[in-house]
Amino acid sequence: MKLQKLICFSFILIAGLLVSCKTQKELTVSFDDLNGKWSVTELNSKKLNNTRSQPFVELDIPRHTISGNAGCNRMMGKVEYNPERKSIIRFLDISTTRMACPDMEEEQALLEALKQAVRFAPEEGTVDRIVFFSANNTKLFVLQKQ
Repeated sequence: MKLQKLICFSFILIAGLLVSCKTQKELTVSFDDLNGKWSVTELNSKKLNNTRSQPFVELDIPRHTISGNAGCNRMMGKVEYNPERKSIIRFLDISTTRMACPDMEEEQALLEALKQAVRFAPEEGTVDRIVFFSANNTKLFVLQKQ
């Protein structure tokens, strides 16, 4: 009798756990969440050191614009998205100022990553860290809300 009660209780517990796991909402990021100033903290799977020229982007979602600093040069461009296609985004017509700096590799890598970005998702379960992916699902860069 005790064994039957234990088995019955186990089934109820497992069923409850399965239902609760299935009903948890997955965290999503809206386009409104992207609005604002963001530090680039990771680029091509490499953490960026906090230097005085740390790249940042500022997204103005209502105006469909991106601006910021690519590491040396200021940048600006357009943001293309459709609210009905959640997490799909494109950065277009990115242009920069033309200052010469000693190390331009990181800046060039960021500009290329912005061109390749097509999708975003929250990282670490928060809307304050957003990861961007390419069309082949390669992780390109991570933004941290300032």
